[in-house]
This record gives sequence, C-alpha cells and structure tokens, in this order.
Amino acid sequence: MDRGQRGSNLYVRPNIEQTDDIPGRGDGVDSQASFIARRLAVRANPTDPTLFNFAEFQNGYANNESDFINSDLAYGELSSNGISPLAIINRTEGQFPFAANGTATGWADRWEHWQHYYVLSANESTLDRDLTFDLSALNIAAGAIVQVEEVSAGNIAEVTQRIPIPNNGRISVEQSGESVVLISVSETAHNLLTLTPTDDATVRAGSGNQTAGSSNNVFVRNIVNDTNTSNGRAVGLLQFDISGIGNRLVDRAVIEVNGEVNEGNADFVTTHVFAIRGDDWEEDTITWNDVNNLLNTSQQGTTALIADNFVTGISDTAEFVGHLTFSQDRGPVAVDITEYLKNNPDTELRLLIAREVRFDGEAADRSDGAVRFDSSDDVDGISPQLTLELTDALDPLLLGDVNLDGVVNFLDISPFIGVLSSGGFQLEADVNQDGAVDFLDISPLVSILSGG
Repeated sequence: MDRGQRGSNLYVRPNIEQTDDIPGRGDGVDSQASFIARRLAVRANPTDPTLFNFAEFQNGYANNESDFINSDLAYGELSSNGISPLAIINRTEGQFPFAANGTATGWADRWEHWQHYYVLSANESTLDRDLTFDLSALNIAAGAIVQVEEVSAGNIAEVTQRIPIPNNGRISVEQSGESVVLISVSETAHNLLTLTPTDDATVRAGSGNQTAGSSNNVFVRNIVNDTNTSNGRAVGLLQFDISGIGNRLVDRAVIEVNGEVNEGNADFVTTHVFAIRGDDWEEDTITWNDVNNLLNTSQQGTTALIADNFVTGISDTAEFVGHLTFSQDRGPVAVDITEYLKNNPDTELRLLIAREVRFDGEAADRSDGAVRFDSSDDVDGISPQLTLELTDALDPLLLGDVNLDGVVNFLDISPFIGVLSSGGFQLEADVNQDGAVDFLDISPLVSILSGG
C-alpha cells in the first residue's frame, strides 16, 4: 500500500442465516413479478422485519459456526481505526445450485442469492491479471452484459469493461495491478438503446456570455492559483433526449466520453459528473451565466480549497453521480448513472462535468492537468454516448397499484404512504405523473380509490 494508507483483508464465512429469515425458500418469491415487487419493497423500506429478519442476520454475523471470529467486532475495530474493510464473500461451487430460470423454484433460488452474495476482486500485485468465469451454470442468457467497475490509480469506481456473455457462458476479465473491481452480471439480455447528445458545449467563466457549442471539443479545466483570475475555468455540458425509454425499466445506464489530459503533466485527472435539473438549453446559445449551478465570476475563489469550488445547488438541483478520470492517452472513460435515472424519471438528462478540488491543497490547476473530450460535432471523433439496458415493463403501468398486486384498492394506501414519507420514487405511486411522489398525488389516488 501507499505510504500513509491503511488497510486490511478480512475473510469471513459466517452462517448468516441461522434459521430461515422468512419461512419458505425464497421468502414467497416465485416469479419475476414477485421478485421485482419484493426488491422494490426492500429498497423502499430495508429494515421492515416482514421482508428481512434482521435479528437472524445480526446473530449470524456476530456468531458463525465455529465462533472463530466475531464479524461485528472485527468490522467495528477496522472502522474505528479509519479503515474501510473489503469483504470478499465467495460462493462455493455446488453449494447453492440454481433451479432453471423462469421456474418458481428458480426465482426463489435467485432471491436467496440476491440477498446474500456480492463479489469483489482485489489484485494487490503490481501486475495485471486475467479473471476467467464460467457462468453457464447460472442459466444467464447469451448477450447479457457483464460490467466491470474499477478502483485503482486511474479509476474511481468507473466502468472499465462491458462484455457480452457468449453462448458458452465463459468470460475473461482483465484486472489491472493494484486495483479492486466489482463485476456485475445482468441475468437477461436486455434491449440496448444508445443515445448521443442532442446538445453538448463548453462554457467558460471568463466568457460568461459567450458559448462554444459548435466546437469539435469539450474542455474541462480549473484555476486554483490565487494569483490568477477564474477566467480560465471551463465546464462541459451534455444533454440527452431520453423520452425513448418510455415505460420500460432501466436496468443499467452508462455515460461514456472519449478524451484525454490535454494540458499539464498529471498522469490522471479526475472530473466530477453532476446531473442537473432545469430548463432545456441549446448548445449554440448556452453560456456560463445561463447555468444556474455555476457561480458567477465575481463570486468565485481561486485557491485550492474545497470552499472555493464553483458548482452550486448540490443535493438540490445538482446531484453528484460519479467521476470520469482521464489519462494522458486518448481513450474512452465511462461511469454508471443507473441509480440517478431510476430515481429521476424525465424526458431529458442534463449533465455537468467539472474539474473541482477534491481535497484541500489538491494540484487542480489547469497547468497541472486539464481535460478535453470529443463532442458530438466532431465527425472524426467518438461522440459522447448514453447506453441504456432496458427491460420491457411486465404489465401496463397501473397508477395507484403501489403494492403491485394488479388492482388498486385500500391495500395500496399503506405502501403509498411508505413511498411518500421516505422521499423515494415509484412509478405506480406517481399518480399525477409529474415525476415526483408527493402530496399532489394524494387527491388523484383518492379519486381512483373512490371510483372517480
């Protein structure tokens, strides 16, 4: 490990479910519809004891079969020393077989598996290595996408590989040295929808009323040298029309751009990606001053401090969705934004990409490293892309059917209140279809319940 960093490997095999948490294998899940309904319910209320028996889980993690290690204590000790533990939980071959996909028993098996198992791979060597997986026993459809997200010197949980599963079910994943990768697999081959921006542009702080939307390039750079003005700052803007999603479910959503570090000698430059809310804009007219989430030049500081960052409205009108890290070599960089799109249905997606200070004192000036990537106007380049993996809705959307039992009645009131009070989102609970579940949905739900 690098000097000044601390870490530990902890390998744990607790019998986490001493008794079945909810009687019956699969906890009542026996179909795709019941799987999705239960998953939505768990995510909306993860501590509901009718969904998970947390007393059993906590007992399992505190006491495994041999009492060799108390997992609760071990994780607590690591956390108290400032260490974020990496747990590698292995599925022993043959110990958890799946019944056939599409059968009631198969869905029960998959629910139990979904609850308990996560796979990470840590490569502590400085050398790259290949990981080979035979997924044929899992009955995963050919063409389903294996996605690899990596944490390393040049990646901060970014998507580095997307691999379609071949007919034989065997895949090979390249893992770079001194990295951790998360490998996730879609069980089915989803419908793929690839979109390019309707608009993309660079806006500059020093040219607050000027635009550069028709350029072949999008530039992202910062000024943190307090002897300079903020005029050299620039951010990239991307806008996508996502109305084509329609009523389909988003299984994955990945943003990819093609670029490199074009100023400075930094090996890697990490940018922040924000999803921003607001009105439509056009690349030929958008300016720095038009973007509500950017400070005016007169309000900006120019020191290498987080306090002098210039993106505003974070967690309100700007939501951080990930990083894009560029190297000196031109190439694709990508980030998964699935959760944002699932929780924020709309007809358009607007992204702001900025080079901000990530920690006080960071060498974030454009002279240290700035970024350029191809715009959609560059006919010789590779346009930014939004790749969506979509699943057809199981049934036509039934507004008000929050418990997903196929009818709208008094049984939907409690789950509706649960979504409303949690601040979450569910299509069936958005009865007035304005993109949010709030008090404005109560009256139309009452109308449906009363037969109006």
